[in-house]
Amino acid sequence: MAACIRWRRRVTTAGPFPTLCRPAASLLLLNRPIEREAALQKFLADDHRRGSPTYHQWITPEEYGRRFGPAESDVQAAQGWLRAHGFEVTRTAKGGHFIEFSGIAGQLRGAFSYRDPSI
Repeated sequence: MAACIRWRRRVTTAGPFPTLCRPAASLLLLNRPIEREAALQKFLADDHRRGSPTYHQWITPEEYGRRFGPAESDVQAAQGWLRAHGFEVTRTAKGGHFIEFSGIAGQLRGAFSYRDPSI
């Protein structure tokens, strides 16, 4: 399972997050397997090509996730890992591509070996 993490915060010159600071939101982004990426690219090409049997046949976020997103087992493993490290999972995208979670800055540093770029 490949994943990356992004933090959202306002840019300030106040220095790094204090250890007990709770960022507004943290997102764990999950990558889709390479074979699903190829299937997605084919779907997008067909969906936008006039004359294709699937031309403009839109799908729901849930179906998008089932067909092109990370495996459900990967989503569950990531959620479990976050909870095991003391984070609260607050939301998971319908397609499974990201997990929103919360915790304090000290947890983020410890779990992800994160160094604040303002240091």
